Amino acid sequence: MRAMGNPEAFRNKKIIIYGTGYVAHMFHRVLRMHHLQNNIQCCVTTSNPEEKVFFEGIPVYGIHGVCMDEQTVVCLAVHESVKDEIEHTVKKMTSQYVWVYPRLYEWMLGEPLHRNVEISVGRLLEGYRKDLRLAVRLAAIEQHEGKNGYGFRYYINAQMLHCGIDTAGKRLEQFKGLLEDWKQFGYRRQFPVTVNSSYEVIDGDHRMAVAAYLGQESICCDIYPDRLTVQEIHENGAMMSGETLARYGFTKKDLDILEGIQRRYMDIYGTT
Repeated sequence: MRAMGNPEAFRNKKIIIYGTGYVAHMFHRVLRMHHLQNNIQCCVTTSNPEEKVFFEGIPVYGIHGVCMDEQTVVCLAVHESVKDEIEHTVKKMTSQYVWVYPRLYEWMLGEPLHRNVEISVGRLLEGYRKDLRLAVRLAAIEQHEGKNGYGFRYYINAQMLHCGIDTAGKRLEQFKGLLEDWKQFGYRRQFPVTVNSSYEVIDGDHRMAVAAYLGQESICCDIYPDRLTVQEIHENGAMMSGETLARYGFTKKDLDILEGIQRRYMDIYGTT
């Protein structure tokens, strides 16, 4: 798998985007920001679409039906929960591929101002006042720990704001694994949370939820400049306001429960 230090490495490449979900949407934005959208040849998925499909105006094909040459690079624009199985498919066809998800925010915001900085969990919780990203994940943790019977349903339904049900299920299983690993070995500093200089969490909500649930005082972070707000970065794709969740089937009772969960953990950390 290729390593791409910055988007300029794509300048003389023919780009095939593997994926049509939320990560692919983010990667397409990065390419536009760097004026590389004309390098995109197509998008691909594992199976052939049953009808003519477009993503951001780009044609979508099954990967086994596309032609590649030495100037072609396949960009795996997928979440880590499905990366391994997709990589297994792609590497049978080409060695010219790269998983882009780990570099998206750096490509969008530039180099971090600081790396591997310990920041108070309580301070970071303040950035969750406007939405329920944290509460959805805490509800799932609490069901995994036998404390409620609805957290997995909330998690799956919320994840389906920006991915399909199969991927949502895989993300839930990966989340359970993260919790169990953390309980046994503690948190791993080599996987820092991504925040901006206003201490809003850009990427790492699952790690934040586990840290809050286990009562951790601080967590390792990479701090990026405030070039874009969290809302501008994600374009509401990963934000979970009450209004957004209500549009996707969450009832008033569901939202009251989630708001209560989030408030309970904020109270524990003295985040008023």
